[in-house]
Amino acid sequence: MHGVVVCLLAAGALYALLLIPEPSPLPAQGAGKEAFVWNRDTFWSELEAQFVRARSGEAGTLTAPIDESLARISDQLDRLAAADFPAKAPVFETLEAEFFQLGPMVAASPDHLPEFVQAFGRMRSRVKQQSGCWPMEPRKTRERLYRPPYGGRAATEEAMLQAPTGRVAPLRAGADEPSQTPGAVVLGVRLHSGDILVSRGGAATSALIARGNDFPGSFSHVALVHVDTVTRAVSVIEAHIERGVVVSPVATYLRDTKLRIMTLRLLAGTYRTTSRWTAATRRGNSARRSRRRRTDRWGFTYGWVCRICPRAA
Repeated sequence: MHGVVVCLLAAGALYALLLIPEPSPLPAQGAGKEAFVWNRDTFWSELEAQFVRARSGEAGTLTAPIDESLARISDQLDRLAAADFPAKAPVFETLEAEFFQLGPMVAASPDHLPEFVQAFGRMRSRVKQQSGCWPMEPRKTRERLYRPPYGGRAATEEAMLQAPTGRVAPLRAGADEPSQTPGAVVLGVRLHSGDILVSRGGAATSALIARGNDFPGSFSHVALVHVDTVTRAVSVIEAHIERGVVVSPVATYLRDTKLRIMTLRLLAGTYRTTSRWTAATRRGNSARRSRRRRTDRWGFTYGWVCRICPRAA
């Protein structure tokens, strides 16, 4: 009987302990930064309604307004090419609004998609060139640099999703910056040693890497290109969560799921190479052929210049 009483008391004490509520969790604390938000829900709804109206209209009626909008965008881009503008200049707001308003019309008329994509490429390049001498400390400046490339890409991809199968080109060629390093052609694109490949992987962690930022992005991975001076074989250097840093043939790199890939290269006028480059490249080729994993110095000496504002160079 005594043992039964002890068990009942222990069970009662345990039950009483389980009745005690858990303490409230501490509020999450961030890094003290403010994430970028468009905060333009009304504008997005207007664009959606505009697309519905444009798609229900007669074929060919959008040609004139699309051509007029493209002409206005071209005029704004010509202004950016001809002079320097601060980040707060109204021309950027005007250009952004015009490009977004053109998107629904192009989505309803996919014959104009190539011109739309080309206009986005020009807009991205012009804004990047203008930003060469902007001070990056102010929040508004960083937002101005972020909005055209990211918003423009989103607008073009939304239009692409409305195009019939086979109407969207898988490759958008940018400026082919000259390079002194060895090069080779892969899937119609000339790659050079030192090129940077940024991509968006297909895993959930890739989505987190791309989006988990004060300025959500479209890419999650970065890799470096190496082209052998003798065989012209293309290798890719990148870091994997499960394997660490690896050097892989470009075919292996492309077999992994990639939702998008972009190639980056230094502007031809922003660096100079030294006589050490040849020896460094040979050492890199020897390391690749012997399959040794080691860090190599490529011998680049960077002399950064501001091509937009020579006075600040």
